[in-house]
Amino acid sequence: MSVYVKQYGKEPSRNYPHIFVGFLFLFLSIGSLFFLVRTLRKTETVTPFPKNFASEQKIKILFPKKREPDALKKIVTETLSKNFDTYSVVVQSYTDDFILRINDTAPYTAASINKLPIAVTLYDAVQRGTLRLEDTITVQADDIQAYGTGSIQYEGPGGAYTLRTLTKLMLNESDNTAAHILGTSVLGLSVIQKKIESLGLRDTNMEDNTTTNNDMALLLKKLSEGGIVNTKYTQELLEYMKDTAYEDRLPSLLPKDVDIYHKIGTAIGEIHDIGIVSTPKLTYYVGIMTKGTLDEENGGKIIAETSKKIYDFMTKN
Repeated sequence: MSVYVKQYGKEPSRNYPHIFVGFLFLFLSIGSLFFLVRTLRKTETVTPFPKNFASEQKIKILFPKKREPDALKKIVTETLSKNFDTYSVVVQSYTDDFILRINDTAPYTAASINKLPIAVTLYDAVQRGTLRLEDTITVQADDIQAYGTGSIQYEGPGGAYTLRTLTKLMLNESDNTAAHILGTSVLGLSVIQKKIESLGLRDTNMEDNTTTNNDMALLLKKLSEGGIVNTKYTQELLEYMKDTAYEDRLPSLLPKDVDIYHKIGTAIGEIHDIGIVSTPKLTYYVGIMTKGTLDEENGGKIIAETSKKIYDFMTKN
């Protein structure tokens, strides 16, 4: 009989395997918790957006409520079908896998939306060193586009602008003269066409000035993810698309603390707006292209109302 039995009356428990299993379980639990925390930190969307944009977003909900594209499609259709002959809508979440596509490959007159391909091609050339944003262009008489949007046309020829300023005016004011100078004199439409095709845009034609919602969704997704130019240039381009001279469509009815980076397009009977909406918890692309209205003012209001309904659906579901 052992000394232990003599002193205490029974043998001690020898459940060493159970103790080992317990410690192993505890170790694995702590390790799993550590891994989960690190994973959640890594789920930050690391993109070159400006401060408070998607680069600071975190996926805070492990099991988000499933949104149904058909439910949003019904909401959108009820609004747009009453006001336009045809329309195209794309809503694509950058935070999860939600996507709604309505006539996303239907061609539309791009109008000023095609200023986006001009801008990304220019900044790509700057990044490759073939152009400098500080290069200065003097506006000639035949550069002036005396129609539509933009302030340069009212300044007349003789003004000197850097490529950076022309890009800002082209995106922020939708300046047609700036777009003409950059698109034809500085770059050339064939160069722009080659660049966007290399990015996967298959249905955008710079010569014919046509595009599709699908192409623009792809272009902005690549831009936002840093797939076209570096972080600095991406931020710069996006900032030019924020608080623009034309905030009466997609951004009009959204809360003031919501950031939206967008580009309008207007042609005869066609009204568009495409962009990225960013909230602290959610970022998504939204593009609305329409045909068949001669009432531009009312058309813009309908796009604004549709944008608000999309926002409510995306943020409340």
